Amino acid sequence: MRLTLTALESEPLASYLVALGVLRVLHEQCEPLIRGGWSPQGFVLETSLGREELIEFFLSRWEPSPIVSPWNGGSGFYAGDTMDGRDRITASADPRLARYGAVIAQVADWEELPPIGVAPTVLLRRGRELRTSLAGKKAEALATELQRAEESAAQLQELAPEFDLSSGTIASLQSMTKGLPPGTQGPARTLVEAMKKVRTSLKNAARGDAKLAIMRRCRNELPDASVAWVDAAVGIRDDGFAALPLLGSGGNEGRLEYSNQFMQVASRLVEQPAEGALRQALFGEGAVSLLSLPAGQFDPGSAGGFNQGFGVESKKAPVNPWRFVLTFEGALLWSGAVARRHHTDSDRMVVSPFTVHASAAGYGSAAGADAGAARAEVWMPVWSSPVGVPELRAFLAEGRASVGRRDRSQRRARTGLDFARAASTLGVARGIDSFTRFSLLKRRGDSYVALPAGRYRVGHRTAADLLRELDAPLVRVDTMLRRFPGDPPASLVRARRRIDEASFLVAERGEPETVLALLCAIGGLERLIARRDPGREPALAAPLGGLSESWIEAAGDGVELRLARAFHSMRSRDAGPFRVNLTFLDPHSPRRYSPRGPELAWLGRDLVERLGSVLARRMLHARGEDDGRNGLDPLSASRPLRVEDALALLWGDIDEGLLEELIFGLGWVELASGVRLPPLGTPSHPHGLLVPPSYAVLALLFAGGNVREVHLRPEPSLLPLLRSGRVRDAMRAALRRLRVSGLAPRLSPQSIREWSSGVDAARLTAALLVPLSFSETERLARRVLLDPEQRNDPTPKR
Repeated sequence: MRLTLTALESEPLASYLVALGVLRVLHEQCEPLIRGGWSPQGFVLETSLGREELIEFFLSRWEPSPIVSPWNGGSGFYAGDTMDGRDRITASADPRLARYGAVIAQVADWEELPPIGVAPTVLLRRGRELRTSLAGKKAEALATELQRAEESAAQLQELAPEFDLSSGTIASLQSMTKGLPPGTQGPARTLVEAMKKVRTSLKNAARGDAKLAIMRRCRNELPDASVAWVDAAVGIRDDGFAALPLLGSGGNEGRLEYSNQFMQVASRLVEQPAEGALRQALFGEGAVSLLSLPAGQFDPGSAGGFNQGFGVESKKAPVNPWRFVLTFEGALLWSGAVARRHHTDSDRMVVSPFTVHASAAGYGSAAGADAGAARAEVWMPVWSSPVGVPELRAFLAEGRASVGRRDRSQRRARTGLDFARAASTLGVARGIDSFTRFSLLKRRGDSYVALPAGRYRVGHRTAADLLRELDAPLVRVDTMLRRFPGDPPASLVRARRRIDEASFLVAERGEPETVLALLCAIGGLERLIARRDPGREPALAAPLGGLSESWIEAAGDGVELRLARAFHSMRSRDAGPFRVNLTFLDPHSPRRYSPRGPELAWLGRDLVERLGSVLARRMLHARGEDDGRNGLDPLSASRPLRVEDALALLWGDIDEGLLEELIFGLGWVELASGVRLPPLGTPSHPHGLLVPPSYAVLALLFAGGNVREVHLRPEPSLLPLLRSGRVRDAMRAALRRLRVSGLAPRLSPQSIREWSSGVDAARLTAALLVPLSFSETERLARRVLLDPEQRNDPTPKR
């Protein structure tokens, strides 16, 4: 039978854990073969129980798990703690609480725990003993309270000699003071206040000294259900322990101690089952009376505070008691462990299933983007095929997501971004449909809230495989940022965070536009680094790079990408690769920085001017004897383009900001050397047929090489005319050069005025930097040169 618990969805976190709690409790106490999985309608159980049988089980047969945290103050095992739940369990005759009562009695007898109900004189004596072992502010504070207690006790003894401080407790002392004469109530209240603070100091000291020993005894001596709670709350190492994020800071959250609250609510439900609350918790049925108690971090809607929950302000929002206890019953499956780090036995760390350090990337808004305010992230798996508890427990026990290949480069996912990468590349166990990401964000004080931060479907996305290539350069960037004497520049921090945000989208979706956005984010960071003096500390030892050309193939086929790729494929013996024109690099050894940056030419008010500046710099290396094939042509490129891509730049039909970021971003991409590929993509440009003769004529000369079996040398002398806006004069000089070379232009000197008008000189200069393939050069030749049989017909073709 399939029974759907319609009130239970995979978020908020409380709802998710309640579903696990129902499945675990039924498996252990009712039906060992029960299975469960998620559906759009809720959590689905494969069970022999019907709806009413399920309700009847929890109302009359459910046995609360013996959850105790005696290492925590406020857990019910220290003087001054709330004892309501503990006393109700130990005094109950209900067999369902017998196991719980036995665990409480067993723990209460441990010598590591201080005795409860000590007389005031004994507390004062122990306080004086403790003061001798303390130092600093703690010793001063304790000495102050001891002095207040002793002075007020002396006054009280003088005013009321019958008052006995050698018997009773602080609680009985407090009740006795209410019947004292008015003159003695002041010293009595002071005594009670000071004694409480002395007791707190003794309690903290006892827990601090014995905390680890208590945890070890819990794990070694208590029943399995209690041990599961220990493993979900803390990870115990040989040298100490670490709190696991799902259960706060070791089973408590600020002043909220989970196990004590669980004892109070669970014991009350055994005595008064609250059927309406149970039906609402599982099936969303009917109105019920709720309890006013702190909900903790698991349900943001019930966290309390202004405009949280019901009403304008609610410090303790109404909470369904069944939802509360089943949340912690489900948390028992989330057991942590101690694991090897970096595949060695000597370096060990505490790990929790699918739990990673918080990452600022991947949020839909800036509300949760401050990773510094987050304790951690927990990625809850969502599966549709029903599984049993043994299966699920084994899966969670091995729930360590990894990134990288299955070799030495593989490492455990450490951040939310790492986990998104692991999920997208099937680096986690199969059988999971998606993960719901929860970020444990600080609200106020020591209080946290589990904020749902998106759902990520498991599946292989090829583009996400590229992200591992980013690891090495980003490690170098992060190392540089940490080396700043103070906070690193905000611009660098923002650019670095932008890369993480874009990486998250690649891992989540893997679409070409996400890869393009990531290349732009890389370009934004590289542009900032390119402006820095390479000799100024903190500095990078060498330029960043190492990405494969697959990044370009995965980023789509936009004109801006094609232009950036073509520029970066430029390389010549003297001018060096294109990247040396962007930053301080050695043109003869471009994998090294050069303090002088002899070829740096990225200068100008806008992108167009900067591209013209690069053209001018590279043309300084033009040589008359070059035939375009010996590596001397300064505009030689292995990834040439079609004319239409150059025209997009000429006519301004591009996103210049996008192009500039891609120009810098592709600096990290290693293009295969010595490979000359055909033009990338098929351009469709609105001006594709409008090839201005001014561009065609000048492009023939700047491209260099052989045209109509005539060798054309690059003409750097034309650049001063173009950069000063004298397109017409540059055209005249170019036509003369063609005629001197034995070629017959279609343009006559009289038509220069007509064919040089309407073209922006700066954009024309930038467009001449675009490398063209040989077939495109021939196409331009047909546009502006006469064939031998047409030399008597000077009319240009349109």
